[in-house]
Amino acid sequence: MEYDRRLANNFDSSSTIPLNQDDTSTTYTNGTSSNSSTPNSPSPTVQRMSVKIADNALLLLLVDPVTCFRDASYTQHQIFHLEPSASLILLDWITAGRISRGEEWDFARYHSINEVWVAGKRRGRDVLLLEQNEQVEPDTPIPLRARSLKESLAPYTCYATVMMFGPLVKDIALNLVRMQSNLVQMQSQATPSFMWSISEVQHGGCSAPGWVLRVVGVEREKVRNWLREAMRAIERAVGKEVYSKAFV
Repeated sequence: MEYDRRLANNFDSSSTIPLNQDDTSTTYTNGTSSNSSTPNSPSPTVQRMSVKIADNALLLLLVDPVTCFRDASYTQHQIFHLEPSASLILLDWITAGRISRGEEWDFARYHSINEVWVAGKRRGRDVLLLEQNEQVEPDTPIPLRARSLKESLAPYTCYATVMMFGPLVKDIALNLVRMQSNLVQMQSQATPSFMWSISEVQHGGCSAPGWVLRVVGVEREKVRNWLREAMRAIERAVGKEVYSKAFV
């Protein structure tokens, strides 16, 4: 399934998507997802999505990264309801902006909420809030200006989160866990250009497995290429042709 996620400020969208038993669906965008801005507009762009995934079904939500224009404000809230044997790979990532136009972490606000429920119990909730702060810290001997997003997030231009749940994605997650355990931790004064880590979501009495993968890079293409290879084993479920359209 392909859809366009280029949105303008003041836009508010909501969608509900059912995925039936034994279905497999791969969702991707037809270009970099973007959010433009309207000068002096107090209303953010809002996107809401609710997905229900039946037993033995698989959803791959492998959309392109969100790229917010200068002064844009964007909020998204995505909720996924899985039956006990359903599976999900959710990719949610953001870039610094239109760097070729001199925009780097220049948007006003970005707020992303992703919730995963399995058999009626919430298994995971990931929240990312990035907001410009122009205020001055008043309670210091010398007033300090708050750091901008660019100052806080540089040199990285791409941040990605992947939430993985269910038996059909277990092998991919466990392979990443093994890769992580084999990494050699070394102290270095230089800032790494690329980093990733994976952690298991605590079961909390639920038998369905879950993991959260985080990736950050100085170059968006490095993040994209690494994710493409990290997820490649899912080709067996969706086919090479469909998977090839997910990371372009």
